[in-house]
Amino acid sequence: MPDAPKPYFRALPMKHMKERGFRIWVTIEPVMEFDLVNLRHILKWLGPERVNIGADSGNNHLPEPPEEKIRELIAELEKFTKVARKKNLERLLK
Repeated sequence: MPDAPKPYFRALPMKHMKERGFRIWVTIEPVMEFDLVNLRHILKWLGPERVNIGADSGNNHLPEPPEEKIRELIAELEKFTKVARKKNLERLLK
């Protein structure tokens, strides 16, 4: 999304909240095309207790990543946090 803030600038306020004792959960919904290395790095730095991942349930024709890339993301995230797959993600994980 061209007008959306870069992921780091979205994560920065959450990092500040975590440093002040707030519990952090992240939801990636709808999951859209992403850079695995950068997203993993930002999420590990942020240190959420949980990451929820879901698909575009509004039929908005957004650029969705391939199944293998989503599985790689899940595997990487599970190394340092809990991952919850929303029911609508099944469509992308055939």
